Amino acid sequence: MLALLVSDQHTAVDGLIHIAVEQQKHRKKISSGHGMFELSRPERRTALIARELQHYHIDIVALSETRIADKVSLREEGGGYTFFWKGKPQTEDRIHGVGFAIRTALLKSMPALPVRINERLMKLRIPLSRIRHLTIISAYAPTLTSSDESKEKFYEQFYEVIRSTPPSDKLVVLGDFNASVGERLQQLGRRSGQTRSRQDQ
Repeated sequence: MLALLVSDQHTAVDGLIHIAVEQQKHRKKISSGHGMFELSRPERRTALIARELQHYHIDIVALSETRIADKVSLREEGGGYTFFWKGKPQTEDRIHGVGFAIRTALLKSMPALPVRINERLMKLRIPLSRIRHLTIISAYAPTLTSSDESKEKFYEQFYEVIRSTPPSDKLVVLGDFNASVGERLQQLGRRSGQTRSRQDQ
């Protein structure tokens, strides 16, 4: 059984690890003319995230708003997780960005690595058996204040990813859709918002 988690790397994960940031630090002893003293250097953020994912037995986490440029992969050898990101080019502002953190041991059973579509979409296909697969989409949608053009472009690409997923696959969408439905909680019924199936596309 896979344990999945979605997280905004700059908010939810920060809340998950804020105690570890203070408590877990590399301490290096420095010799000087006045004796020995300790210099504290915070651990790399991915190492902290990996440790917390391990603690909560999470196998795959979808990351959003990573703000990391280009295509990046990083393996935390001691933490047991491998990180995959996709962001804007180096020459552009470091905004948006999506990714996956995957338990490294699972990568051995995956025939392909995550597919980086753009800075808002990534997908991962995992074999469940000889004939069955699971497709996971990591998404980071434009905010409500974004232009209509950027929102339409995102959802066109998002639905194209869904359409391209084999109908026999189990489909899981993880991400931050930056949206709210209804003005008041009391107004929400059993179903809110627009729903679409792959058969309708």
